Amino acid sequence: MKVCYEEKTFESYFNNELDNKSSIYFPLGQVQEGVIGADSVSYSTHRRLWQKLGYPWFRFHSPFSGVDFKEMACEMEHFLTETVDNIPPIKVNLLFQYKRAEYLKLTTSKQWSSWTQPYYRYSINQEQQKLLDNLESKFGTQVLILYAAPAAVKNIDELVELKRKNKIIDNTNF
Repeated sequence: MKVCYEEKTFESYFNNELDNKSSIYFPLGQVQEGVIGADSVSYSTHRRLWQKLGYPWFRFHSPFSGVDFKEMACEMEHFLTETVDNIPPIKVNLLFQYKRAEYLKLTTSKQWSSWTQPYYRYSINQEQQKLLDNLESKFGTQVLILYAAPAAVKNIDELVELKRKNKIIDNTNF
């Protein structure tokens, strides 16, 4: 069963919170996403965000130092032999690809034996994954690349309530 909200709504709410936890974030357009593979990028030294992502905060720096976003775009231009336009001169240490999950509650669902209860699942576009894999191989020690999907959110009312409480990121599965 598809969840009852649009991926774009989740993405917008997530970026809104990300903006408050980052010194800069940049939402990519569809063409840029097709070459970079991510929906948004940011540079953050927000301790609680890094803890939520599963990385300890080091005394004076984030776990991932960051890289010039234009350098990443140049790498992808070389990888794909395509031009990436309108990339701002910013340093980034986080890349997010947003997903909208399906809520699976039938015992005949493919991974039911792993969960033995209703669970959420999203599909991964293999072309997009190749782009992200390339970035990971080149910049993996400088930038954390993550898929992000709402955790246990089935409908728009639940999503809006999390937005009102400023709890979108806290209720996201990475």
